[in-house]
Formats: sequence, C-alpha cells, structure tokens
Amino acid sequence: MTPEERERFNSICVQIQNEKNYKRYEELVRDLNALVTKKERRFPEAGGNIASKNFRAIATQVIKPAYGDGPEKVEIRIPEADDLFREIRVENSFSDLTGTTLPLKAGMDVRVTLEAKVEKLA
Repeated sequence: MTPEERERFNSICVQIQNEKNYKRYEELVRDLNALVTKKERRFPEAGGNIASKNFRAIATQVIKPAYGDGPEKVEIRIPEADDLFREIRVENSFSDLTGTTLPLKAGMDVRVTLEAKVEKLA
C-alpha cells in the first residue's frame, strides 16, 4: 500500500469501530473493501492488472415483465454517463454480504463498478 492508502485504511478502521449509524457504517465498509481490492490487484497471482472505476447511481424504477413470468428489471441511472447512456436495465436480483438475494427499490442509492483486465505494455 502507498502511505496515503495505509493512512486511509487505518482511518477507516478506526471510524468503523466507533460508527453508530448503519448507513455510514455501510459506506465505510465499502470504502475499506475498495482499498483491499486495490491492494489485491497489485499481486501478479491475482491475474494481472485490473482497471476499475466506481460510479454513484440511483435505482429509478422497477419494471415488471411485459409478458409471462420473465424476470423483473430495475433501471439504474448513472448521472456521470453521457446522455444516451445514463440508464441501464438489469435483472432486479442482487445479493447482500451473506448471499441473501434482495431486489432494489426505486430511489435506492447504488454503486456501479466497471472493471477491465489491462495488459501491461512492454
């Protein structure tokens, strides 16, 4: 870890220990996981370099299947994206840390992560 990452890691750990608000606790745990993931990706055994970017987003609407018993979809809006690409629709089936399947509801805050395996240039 870089000195800045180490300092941030230690700071987050102390905040997690003292946090009483669950929503803030969740944010801190996500930040801590992001730091650990960043560190893991530096190891060659992890399968090479992976570039990633996180986006804050919001679940805007839940869409029932038009025909039959197809899967329910959720529309997620990514404000940082270009105009024609701000909304994505995916199956509304997400898992929490324990593996329990949970659907998103309209208005929920979402974090979208894009990842790509990057080959090192010689």
